[in-house]
Amino acid sequence: MDNTFQTFHITTKALIFHKNKFLLTKSNSEGFVGALECPGGRVNEKENLEDVLFRELREELNVDLKNIPHSIELFDINQRDEVSYDWEDKFTQIIEIYYKVFVPDDFDFKFELLQEASGFIWIDKNTNFDDFSYRVMSRKEVYKKAQKNLI
Repeated sequence: MDNTFQTFHITTKALIFHKNKFLLTKSNSEGFVGALECPGGRVNEKENLEDVLFRELREELNVDLKNIPHSIELFDINQRDEVSYDWEDKFTQIIEIYYKVFVPDDFDFKFELLQEASGFIWIDKNTNFDDFSYRVMSRKEVYKKAQKNLI
């Protein structure tokens, strides 16, 4: 009997909803410049999922959720079969955990791109996802699902 267990890397992703839109960033990674992504990243040792979400939003958007009125709910899980990063364990699967972060419409939500992004876009109900490229194609379906939550 083989007792070898598959290795997984867990990442958290934030879909920030504000004024009936949600925020996506555009990658600046070589080979994927302009590809749609959302803020988030890999879980480090001894971090819980929401802590990762808070850390990544500070690192990528200079947003401190502790100082912003918001609510968070689990939105989706995306399991990727390939690893496109230069990690030591090339055969590890990645589990992306997506959260909806709701910021009230009456709050003046501001952010600045700090890392990993060449730009951003607010997605509305009329955005055509076929007009964009993706580093990971399965993310496109997550974004389409999020778009269906818009009025």
